[in-house]
Amino acid sequence: MTSLVTLATLLVAGAAMGTSRAQSPVDGGHTLQALHCPPCERVHCTPRRALRLQCKGGLTTGICGCCPVCARTAGESCGGTWDYLGKCDEGLVCVYQDPAEDKPGAERRGTCKEGKARL
Repeated sequence: MTSLVTLATLLVAGAAMGTSRAQSPVDGGHTLQALHCPPCERVHCTPRRALRLQCKGGLTTGICGCCPVCARTAGESCGGTWDYLGKCDEGLVCVYQDPAEDKPGAERRGTCKEGKARL
């Protein structure tokens, strides 16, 4: 029980700072991650920013869902933790690569392709 309280404390403290990673002895050593985003009203992005972006595809939102960013087009990388590598444009899906056998906890990365998502 003490390790769960310690883990929760680490996650709460890290989340207040932005992101956190903690190893949990309780769950077999899996890495837990947390993302803390401020309310969009406190993020400094304007509608004019979207007009200045010269995207090959459409627009989507960044990691926290507040600011406009260019959507990834066919063949570009996507996915990652919290989709930090990007989100695919309309009509495209992020097809994830099979995780490397030598890196079982490796981050899921993908490529934007036409078709159905492979989970």
